[in-house]
Amino acid sequence: NNDAPTSTAPVVSTVSSSVSVINKPVTSTTSGKHTLNTTLINCTLSVINIVIISQCIRSVYT
Repeated sequence: NNDAPTSTAPVVSTVSSSVSVINKPVTSTTSGKHTLNTTLINCTLSVINIVIISQCIRSVYT
């Protein structure tokens, strides 16, 4: 499938940019409770991202 490299490249760049955005609020928050909530939200977002990526990759290779 010749479309695979071009289809997965934007996905990879999106993931790396979202990860850098996710890490920033966690490290910059000082309040323990707020940090915990932020981390939980970010973990949820990460899981959603992984699901979307796996769906994209699956659709590319099938």
